Amino acid sequence: MPTCTVTTANTALSPEQKSRMASAITAAHNTYTGAPGYFAQVIFAEVPAGDHFIGGKRNTTPHVYIFGVIRACRTDETKRALMEQFLREAR
Repeated sequence: MPTCTVTTANTALSPEQKSRMASAITAAHNTYTGAPGYFAQVIFAEVPAGDHFIGGKRNTTPHVYIFGVIRACRTDETKRALMEQFLREAR
């Protein structure tokens, strides 16, 4: 089951943004892997203020990270296409 965790730091996503991102991620999985949409799960998490560090220093800049886990048999080309689709549609 493909799982994507969308983590935010120093920013918050609205319910509409979360819904749009979840739909885009699900559609990308379906398009590039052929997996049914109901296989894709998207989890949203927020990093508490003061708990995000880069290079050992507290970060205060807003960040959104998408971390995806998919089956090992997917090609590098498929993985790259998924990432590019996430970036295009989740903005």
